[in-house]
Amino acid sequence: MNKASYIIDLFNDLKDKIEYDEDVAALFKILKNLLKIDKNLGIQKWIYIMQKYPLKEIKKEIDFTPLTQKFLIELLKYQNLEEILNLLTKLPLENKGIIENEFFNVFNKQSGIYNFFEKVIKNKETSKEIENIKLIKNNAKNYDPLIFDFTTFLKNIILIHIQTNNINIKVLLKISDFSNNKKDKALLKTLFIDYI
Repeated sequence: MNKASYIIDLFNDLKDKIEYDEDVAALFKILKNLLKIDKNLGIQKWIYIMQKYPLKEIKKEIDFTPLTQKFLIELLKYQNLEEILNLLTKLPLENKGIIENEFFNVFNKQSGIYNFFEKVIKNKETSKEIENIKLIKNNAKNYDPLIFDFTTFLKNIILIHIQTNNINIKVLLKISDFSNNKKDKALLKTLFIDYI
C-alpha cells in the first residue's frame, strides 16, 4: 500500500464534509502525516481547507484549533516562522485574522506561539529562539495591537524560561534587550533578578 495515496484518499473523503470536532481532529492527523511524506502537499491541502471554510461562522459550532494552531506548530518542524507568516497571506483575510489571533495572541498563554517557544526553550535551541524573537520583533508592527504587544510577549518568554527551569542569564538579558525602551528593559530584567 502506498501511504501517500492512502492519506490523500482519506483527505479527499473528509475535506468537503467537515461537520464535527472529530472531523477536524482527523484532518489534522491526516495533514500531520502528509507533512512527513511531502511537506508541500501537506501545506497545499491545509490551504485548501483554510480557503474553503469561513472560520468565523464554522468556529461557533466546530473546534478548528487543531488546524488553526496545532497544524502551524507541527509545520514549524519543517519551516521557519517567516515562511509561515508568508503562508498566511494566501488565506482569505478573515481566516488569516482568526489564525493570527489563535496563534499570535500574546495575551493568551495557550496560543500557538507560546507552545512553539516552550518546545524550543525545553530543547535548549537558543539560536532558534533568538532568531525567531528577532523575526517577531521585525513583524510586530503588522500584528493587531488587540492580540499582540511585544513587551508582553518578551515577558512571557522569560517566564517560560523560569517555569521550565532553563535559566541562562546571558540569554535572558539578551531577550530583555530586545525591548524598545529602558523602562520595559528594566521591568523584564526584574523577572529574573533573583537568579543573578
